[in-house]
Amino acid sequence: MDSSTKLIRLPEPQNLNVHRWTAEEIGFQRKNRIFLEIRDLSLTLEEVFMYKLEKSVFGTFLKELNTVEAQENFVKENKLAILNWQLKRYNKHDLDVIEDRNNIMENYQELITKAINCSSPVDFAWLEENIKSLYLNSCFVKTVDDTLRNYRYLQVLTLCGNFIEDISGSMLPRNLKFIELFDNMISNVSNLVRKLPKGLLHLGLGRNRLTDDSALHLLGLDQNTKGILNFDSSDNDICRLETVLGAVKQMKSIRNITLEGNPCWLLPQYKIELLKHISSLAYLDGTEILETDKTENLEENSNANIIFYCHRILGLPEPPKDTKNVQTIHLEVNFPLLVPPQDYIDQPDTNQVDTQVQDKVETKETNDKKPRKKDKDKASKTESNKKKKGNKKYYSAPDEYNPKFEEHNKWFKTETMPWSKIIEFPPVYIEEPENNLVSLRNCFRSLVPVRIIYKKIAPPGSKLKPKGKASKTKEKKRTDVPEQDNEEVGDAEIVLKRVTLASFYCELKTVNWSDTSLDFYWADHPDIGNKAIMVNGSLKTLDYSGATESVIPKPAYPKTLTCQIGFGLNRN
Repeated sequence: MDSSTKLIRLPEPQNLNVHRWTAEEIGFQRKNRIFLEIRDLSLTLEEVFMYKLEKSVFGTFLKELNTVEAQENFVKENKLAILNWQLKRYNKHDLDVIEDRNNIMENYQELITKAINCSSPVDFAWLEENIKSLYLNSCFVKTVDDTLRNYRYLQVLTLCGNFIEDISGSMLPRNLKFIELFDNMISNVSNLVRKLPKGLLHLGLGRNRLTDDSALHLLGLDQNTKGILNFDSSDNDICRLETVLGAVKQMKSIRNITLEGNPCWLLPQYKIELLKHISSLAYLDGTEILETDKTENLEENSNANIIFYCHRILGLPEPPKDTKNVQTIHLEVNFPLLVPPQDYIDQPDTNQVDTQVQDKVETKETNDKKPRKKDKDKASKTESNKKKKGNKKYYSAPDEYNPKFEEHNKWFKTETMPWSKIIEFPPVYIEEPENNLVSLRNCFRSLVPVRIIYKKIAPPGSKLKPKGKASKTKEKKRTDVPEQDNEEVGDAEIVLKRVTLASFYCELKTVNWSDTSLDFYWADHPDIGNKAIMVNGSLKTLDYSGATESVIPKPAYPKTLTCQIGFGLNRN
């Protein structure tokens, strides 16, 4: 388990009924709190640019920041020689600090050398003629003024991670080709589209506050957007595809559009509709579009669903032999955002309390009476026999079944399956009752708990033992099952035991349209902990049985309990 999950201090995943964001999402949402804390702070682009220049190596050479020094070649050459001498003797930590302070532009050393070799003074006029790229990320910028408008050779500008709520296109350099505004607070593009640079090729507005009412249609009406090749509006709150189509289909040169992470990205017709109306697209969400993608038909079902895949469970020991009752395995997954909070009921911890009390009693008895040598030898033989018979620790856990909890258990369940060496389950289709796309989208920004459940069930029509007779079974006596005198229960399911064999978290993220599912791997191993590992590619294609012919070698069967699952969308 990584440090980000440890810091959150989550409860055990098997009982997690409260929604939890992923560590990455918590970082993004922390921005709202920071914005309130700095509401009285107003930093303009000019102020931030001056500060970053002063902290960079240019702060030593710029005329405006060194008014008492002469701009002579002899002075500048000596400064450069001292700088190079220091850079050669810095350790890795110092070099990282230098790189961090000079990351506002590319190849700063080459730019400094060029400035020293020219005869003109190194001032802002020189920067306006020579800077081609500028990176002012996470600098608390709130207002974009006309500071950079005169930088006529500036082609790349990134202002990611700031607090920009509005920006006017007229304030941007006229020869700008690439502007990235990821992770800001822009909610309307009306001012942005006014007088955009004519040669703009990339417009990045990912992770802002854009909605269906953000005047995105104006992007298609402005003549200066016709040449845009790449438009990024990912991770916003755009729910209707028509909002984007109305803007983007007018961009005749568009080659790549990124909408992943918007509520509209969940729609089954997402890919089909975009390819149908924007024939010039070569990439969608950064993935190349193939000819086969353009020929797929649109299905009638238009509701967005999350699909939970349990590809397989492996390495689970066989349950104890029981020919009279039915023993099943199934998985449960929880999406608290899709269930009203009042519908949840916490699972009682009576078993846990009883176990703790029992442990205390056993500890006291052990301390009062020291074991004899014969007892030690007997215990070691018993332990050895247990290992020979197989690991049954999963099934010996206390019974968790409670009728009231079971009735209000809102976790989504797979079908129950009998034990086998490789247990596979059909997919589970999870709907949002009101088809709320925002709630469904937020599920892919959340920690999702999963648990593996074992049940022992009395077969239909079985007779319960009469009162007064001692039960021969080793199971703990159930107080929640009514005792009857040789009465048949009929088809009602009688749960004799329920045990959570294992539980873990999955840290979800968006699923690319070209992938069937976002797959996770979890194993009952201390190095993995209770957080599943996200994998690249599909776990479904693995063949542990060797039944199908494949050039891929048969994977080794795991020796520990292993679960391979995935989360997808019903896409066309």
